[in-house]
Amino acid sequence: MKTFIRRVIVFSIILLGYLALTGAINYAVYSRSGPGLDDCSILIDGDSHTLTSLDPAMFDDAENISQTAEPYVVTYWKLKEIFSQMVPDTLILGFSPHNISAFNDMKFSDKTWSTEIFSRIYPIQDLDALENIEVDYAEYYRVLLKETCLFPRADHDNYVGEYESSDISNLSDLEEAVERHYFYQGEEAGISETAVSYLDSVIDLCEEAGVTPIITCNPVHESYYERIPDIILERFEEELSDLREEGVLVIDMTTEDYPDSLFMNVDHLNEKGAKVFTEAVIRLIIPANAADIK
Repeated sequence: MKTFIRRVIVFSIILLGYLALTGAINYAVYSRSGPGLDDCSILIDGDSHTLTSLDPAMFDDAENISQTAEPYVVTYWKLKEIFSQMVPDTLILGFSPHNISAFNDMKFSDKTWSTEIFSRIYPIQDLDALENIEVDYAEYYRVLLKETCLFPRADHDNYVGEYESSDISNLSDLEEAVERHYFYQGEEAGISETAVSYLDSVIDLCEEAGVTPIITCNPVHESYYERIPDIILERFEEELSDLREEGVLVIDMTTEDYPDSLFMNVDHLNEKGAKVFTEAVIRLIIPANAADIK
C-alpha cells in the first residue's frame, strides 16, 4: 500500500511539473508573440455579420479578422493587442441591433458561448475589468488548462478570424435567430450597457492609434428586422446618431431591400450578397477607386 501511495505521489508530482512547465512555455510564447497578421491598410472586425458580409479580397489591401459571436468587449481586447504591433489606416467595424442586446453579456457565463469564447481570448483577456457581467471562472480556467498546459504550441492567435462565405440561402431560422439575439430564458434580454461602452472604447482606441473607424451595418431580412424589440432599435438609432456626431462614417444598410437570394439566413448575407454589399461599401469609403473594384 505504501508503495502504491508513493507511486501515486511521484506520478502526481511529475504530472503537475509537466503541466506547469508546458503552461509556462505557452505563456511565454503568447505573451511575446503577436497575432501573426501582415501589415494591411484596412482591418475588418466584428462578429458573424462582418465575417460573412465583407470580402477582403475585393479591397486593395484588407484583412477580415471577424469571428462568430464576438462581443465588443472581445473586439476591444483584440484590437488593443493588434494595434500594439500593427496599425492599419482604417478599421471597418460591424454594427447591428443585436450587438447591443444584453445576450452578449451572457457569453462569459453561459456555456452555450463561454467555452468557445474563452478558448479564443485567453491570450488577450482582461476579465477582471468587466463590471456587472458574470464570468464563469471555473470554466475559464478549465479552458485555459486545456489550451496551454497539455501541449506546447507555437500559435495562440485563436482570436483572429477570417472571411467565410456560403452559397446557401435558407430563411427558415427566423424564430431561432430572434430568440437567440433578443431573449434570454424566455424574457427580453434588454440593452447591454457594457456592449455600448466597449463600442465607444473601440472608437476611442482607433482615435488614439490614428486609425480611421468606419461603421458598417449590413442588411438583414425584413422579417427579422420587424421582430427586433423596439427598445433595441431605438437605442441602435441613438448610437448611430452619436457616432455620426463624433465624425465617424456610418454606412447603415440594415433595412436595404436585398432580395431573398442574397441572404444566407435571416440576418446574414451569402456569397452573392457579400459581393453586392462589399461593392457598396467600397464605393462609399473609396469613391476614387470604385471603378477598380475587384
